[in-house]
Amino acid sequence: MADDLLIKLENLTVKLASDDGLKYLVRHSELELPAQKAVGLVGESGSGKTLTISSILGIISLLPGITSGKLWLNYNGLKENVWENLPAGNGYSRKSFFSWQRQLDGRMKKYRGKKISIIFQRAKSSLNPFLKIKTQIYESLKIAGEGADYGRMLEWLASCGFANGEAKRIAEQYPHQLSGGQAQRAIMAVTLS
Repeated sequence: MADDLLIKLENLTVKLASDDGLKYLVRHSELELPAQKAVGLVGESGSGKTLTISSILGIISLLPGITSGKLWLNYNGLKENVWENLPAGNGYSRKSFFSWQRQLDGRMKKYRGKKISIIFQRAKSSLNPFLKIKTQIYESLKIAGEGADYGRMLEWLASCGFANGEAKRIAEQYPHQLSGGQAQRAIMAVTLS
């Protein structure tokens, strides 16, 4: 893995168990994300874009799920294949998958929500409808180890395009009270904080 890459995905294959046997959902996907660059993931509806990103985050729950591939993450000089010991091929069993998934969750805790996140297209469905925006940012800050700080929460809203007075108002609102664009910026603040 080159030093300038943050993420390198090799040979991702995702399958789903069906009545007709195993069905390929993603086949031999590859992705490189260099530092300080934007990368677009483009494809037709149903082509596996969300499954690919969900696989990278380790939040895929299909069985058997990821059946082949390597995912290299490069942060702070540590290069790690987080998919090591993947239960692939003929050795697959439900028990081995869940055991591996628990191991993956443990390895991903140091990355997920801190170094790597996702912002889904439908922002309002990603926000908790029962919590104010400020509470959702506070929760994200707590996960990152920063604590619930009102000033820090307003900084994140401001960094996502809300003016100071508007940030205070948005912080006190529930997701259903936001426009589509406001919800998109609010979920960006939650995800990035």
